[in-house]
Amino acid sequence: MFDLFTKYYKLPPSRDFTIKKYSRMDYVKRMMVSEIARLKKYYRNRERGVNNSHMLNRLISMCSSNIELSDMAYRATIKASYLYTVKQLEIVSNINDGFYHENLFFSKNAIEVLYAVENDVDWFTLEKTWRDAIPIRCVYHELTDINYYPMFGTMELQDQALFVYEIDIILLMAQYRYWSLERIENNMSTNPTRFLAMYVMPNMIGSMTDLAILNRLFKINKQEEIPKFRFEHPIQVMDFTRDIDRLLNSINYDTSGEDLYLEQLFLTIPAIEQENMDGVLRLHKQFFTRQSEWILWVSRIRYIYDLMLYIGKKGEVKNKDELYYLPAMIRRLENRSTTVRLPGVQLAKLDSYTFKIKEIIGKR
Repeated sequence: MFDLFTKYYKLPPSRDFTIKKYSRMDYVKRMMVSEIARLKKYYRNRERGVNNSHMLNRLISMCSSNIELSDMAYRATIKASYLYTVKQLEIVSNINDGFYHENLFFSKNAIEVLYAVENDVDWFTLEKTWRDAIPIRCVYHELTDINYYPMFGTMELQDQALFVYEIDIILLMAQYRYWSLERIENNMSTNPTRFLAMYVMPNMIGSMTDLAILNRLFKINKQEEIPKFRFEHPIQVMDFTRDIDRLLNSINYDTSGEDLYLEQLFLTIPAIEQENMDGVLRLHKQFFTRQSEWILWVSRIRYIYDLMLYIGKKGEVKNKDELYYLPAMIRRLENRSTTVRLPGVQLAKLDSYTFKIKEIIGKR
């Protein structure tokens, strides 16, 4: 089942099935994309920065190279050395176990893990599209609020929560280079703290929103109350949570406990930045090694548990091929000693999901 989260993005579905579309979602998605774009434009035009001590500021400073180099030479310079930099900063990579960080994008109660990846990027067009590049993508969180929080590190969480992010450092540095060249041309500061606050962090809004929608669906399925948190933006922002929840209730009614493939379910649940939850749930396609494989367990074990509850007995029968090797894969990931690189509270939560999954499908 873990394979469903690591297949290459562009592969077509492996089975023939129908996918139900929700026409109202087209309108909601269009309006939410417009709101997010408006917020990004606002923050891009405001001179502000994060703290100088921010880990990402140190990362950019450590990776910095001569921006006068050609595009290709600059990227090659970054690629040659960034893995050694992320090792120093305890970022997970395929050659480094890494560690967790605290409160990078929130002011309190955030446990955050970063995993270094290399995305497929059209480098020939990046000079024109760098403003919308997304070098950091959230691939796991537990929040349900759709408030377009821009990730500056100012919002305080009520309870301790775990976050996992994919970070493409080559793309991050290329984006910083184009930003710096533009700023130098206009006689403006190239301090990385401003770059992070004006572009990198607001560009994470989409991935945060997509995961929040999925979390809301699972809350609705379990008939749990959805907490209400609102982040106050400097400008008026429209709230579409009622529309989203109406759609999610319809999706839950139509698909929960039904005779559906998991792939079919992923393609049915809509998203905002991605086309649907298939793209949201898929982790980066690069190969996981012994050092990085714990990211797969940490970022997806809770979603597997929620999906097991969601599909019910009919779904278990329909997806028996996917579920057959799940217990063995869980044991393999559990045995990775790197999983102790989390606080005890978070590790206990992940262990509880593993135990509950074993209760549902039994031991094989």
